[in-house]
Amino acid sequence: AKDPAAEAFERASQREFGGNPALDVRVGHFNDAQGNPQIYVLSPGRLKDTCLHCHGAFGIDVFKGHKAGELVASFGVSMSTADMYRTQRNMGILAVVGGLGLLIVISAILIQRVKSSILTPLDHLSGAIGRVATGDMTVMAPVESEDEIGQLARTFNGMVADLNQALS
Repeated sequence: AKDPAAEAFERASQREFGGNPALDVRVGHFNDAQGNPQIYVLSPGRLKDTCLHCHGAFGIDVFKGHKAGELVASFGVSMSTADMYRTQRNMGILAVVGGLGLLIVISAILIQRVKSSILTPLDHLSGAIGRVATGDMTVMAPVESEDEIGQLARTFNGMVADLNQALS
């Protein structure tokens, strides 16, 4: 026994194929009697002149007065789309997980860059300040960039040089 939804789709398709000779395919999506998602693809079978000639040459009159171009059949394929939807859902989950993983990697790279470009020079400057505080007036802070932190290191080095000059 055919599924009622499939039969209804076939009937509607036959009507549309009969009323529109340019229509070459219909696709239907529905759930079967068990609730499983289905896809059904139907194509019209229109009588061709070659069919009439060939069958006529062998004395086979299966078309009983039909003319070329008339709808005499339809051909279809149906299949469950449950696996396709499951795969689509799994791919979506994989994309989200992969995106989050990529975001974590990019964040780690950015954190490392921030650390190396800001925190490391500040650590060097902090160490130099600590050594000056203990009386080591020979220390110089490394100038590692041309940005504000580099300017701060140059200012600190100038201050230490001024202190050395004042103390001598």
